[in-house]
Amino acid sequence: MATNDDANDNSQQFQEENVAIPAKAAEHAKKVQKRPRPSLVWEEFETNNNENGVLMGTCKHCYKSYKADSYYGTSNFKRHLKHCPVLKKKSTRPGVEIDQE
Repeated sequence: MATNDDANDNSQQFQEENVAIPAKAAEHAKKVQKRPRPSLVWEEFETNNNENGVLMGTCKHCYKSYKADSYYGTSNFKRHLKHCPVLKKKSTRPGVEIDQE
């Protein structure tokens, strides 16, 4: 049977372990570098959190926002870039006529 001293020692040891683990995790998090984003759509979008704390991606051209959680992927960003009204205006330049003579 455990005595009061044994229970206090276990409690103190448990508290010390709980304090030490987050400190080690925070130290480890500083050392870990984020992996670069492989998709090219991230060059056209900025990430930010909305008022509810949801991660959003905002188009740098027309400022329309889409959810950017890993669950949603980048397909919605790619679809937007195909139909972005600002990018369409930039890509439709008047034709330049060249005189061959």
